[in-house]
This record gives sequence, C-alpha cells and structure tokens, in this order.
Amino acid sequence: MDKRYFCDREIIFSEGDKSSGAYIIQEGSVSLSKKTGNGFVKDIAVLGAGKIIGEVSMITNQQHSVTATAHSDGHALVLEKEDFTKRLKNSDRVLGLILESVIDRLRTTY
Repeated sequence: MDKRYFCDREIIFSEGDKSSGAYIIQEGSVSLSKKTGNGFVKDIAVLGAGKIIGEVSMITNQQHSVTATAHSDGHALVLEKEDFTKRLKNSDRVLGLILESVIDRLRTTY
C-alpha cells in the first residue's frame, strides 16, 4: 500500500467524488462533514490513527457521502479499490455479502 501525506485543512476527498479507495490513518486526524439540505455543513466526526475513511464508498461503489478534511498534518495508507477487490475475492463469499449488507444499512442511517 502507498502512503498519502496530507496537510492541516487539506481536502482528502469531497462529498460526491467517485471513490478510488480507502485510507487507513496512521498519523494525524481527519474530520468528516456533510452538506445539509439547507446548505450548511454538518461536522460528523474527527478520526485519528488506526481509523479508516472512504471504505463505505469503496465497498458500495458509490460516490463519497461525506467530505474528508485533514484536521492536522499526517499521513495514511491507501488501500486501492483494486487491491480491496482482490482481497475480497480471496475471502469467504459469505463475509463479503455480510459486509455489503452492513454497509447498505449504515448508509441509509446518515
């Protein structure tokens, strides 16, 4: 996996962008936000080392539902979509179905 370095306030991906993979935060923190219906931006979470971002869009093959912005300088490991797909194909198919089901349910809650 490649590393991606980011600076404080740098946008890592934006709501509506097509997913190319997920990011495993190794150092620093990332804030997640979402546009509301009335045009305001709602802060959802701030995630730090050991957390993953972008996985929902990568798994569901949908656009990002949130914007990820660096909350500090840091870096993350990049799990490319193709690498994830290979890993998933080599795993138990039932686990893949469960994962997709859980993600679909989570996506409908926010």
